[in-house]
Amino acid sequence: MPNVVVVNVKKRYGEIVALDGVNLEIKDREYVCIIGPSGSGKSTLLKVIAGILEPDEGQVYIDGIPVSEIPIEERRLGIVMQDIMLFPHMNIWDNVIYSPVVKGLQYNIVREKGLTALSLLEIDANLNSLPNELSRGAQQKVALARALAADAKLLLLDEPLGSIDARTARVLRYELRRIVKSLGLTAIHVTHNQEEAMSIADRIVIMRRGKVEQVGTPIELYASPKTPFVCRFIGGEANFFEGTITERNGTLATIKLKNGTKIVAEELRGINGKVVVAIRPEHISITEDKEEMYSDLSSENVLKGRIIEVNFLGSYIRYVVDTDEGEIIVKAPRNAIVLRENTPVLLNINKAYVFNYPEEGLERAIAYE
Repeated sequence: MPNVVVVNVKKRYGEIVALDGVNLEIKDREYVCIIGPSGSGKSTLLKVIAGILEPDEGQVYIDGIPVSEIPIEERRLGIVMQDIMLFPHMNIWDNVIYSPVVKGLQYNIVREKGLTALSLLEIDANLNSLPNELSRGAQQKVALARALAADAKLLLLDEPLGSIDARTARVLRYELRRIVKSLGLTAIHVTHNQEEAMSIADRIVIMRRGKVEQVGTPIELYASPKTPFVCRFIGGEANFFEGTITERNGTLATIKLKNGTKIVAEELRGINGKVVVAIRPEHISITEDKEEMYSDLSSENVLKGRIIEVNFLGSYIRYVVDTDEGEIIVKAPRNAIVLRENTPVLLNINKAYVFNYPEEGLERAIAYE
């Protein structure tokens, strides 16, 4: 089964840099998701690995073999795109067995491969049906079955669930992982859906501006982001503050924010002077400040504020709180007492991430573009 190594791959479209020296290793039998903002280069990277696009520089190795000179049809790939590319004039069965038929395999082998693929995806529709007679979800399952019947060892998926309704997509994502793992395949899955990636990937590759920003397991990316951008991107929201380290005590550092709030957080090696403090909304506890206590707020990791916005979002309640350090987003469990707008509150910071202040400035460092 294949491992994939990408070495210093670059790709430009005129003045646009789509891939800027990408280096990446995907292990044998690994399910890897690639995520990132629109235009980050994730689909371009997948197409370079597939052979649909040629890199301007660099090389892709599959099982240690450079594949730049190997035609796409000889790379033993299964490719499934967001736009479901079934042959509209062929029925389900003929679509599924297309690849082994074209290869000239004996019919008993063709039949075995087709039935195995249909069984793996639990497709029980009328095999004489045309693609337009099926739902979008069923069509995509047929497209996946066709890729498996092609005897693919490396499965490349470019937004495969993007055109399917949310409920069907949630079911199909787990089927995808089950099939990949049961067959011992290697899968590279591009998606814009973070929840999708976090729920099925062994590792996730986060791309930004044509580069790999960070690679890790879902837990690693959430718990140990290496840059402010990753901290913001994983989860979609984070609170950012500029500050200065004023004291160190063992593994802890005290950071003074612009307007005097003191934040104590784990000290990271190599961080000095001006820093960025990132706090996830779910790492803040919110309570009503009934007696307007902590008037001088000399305590560490505590902010005083007033609620200016309340949003009920099903699994949690999202608050926007105005404080001396600016507006802060808080996510509280839905079983908590719902506080109203204009309520004075105390915010307790349970966890914070500290980063060196970026040379490009904070706003640029966390921008999606």
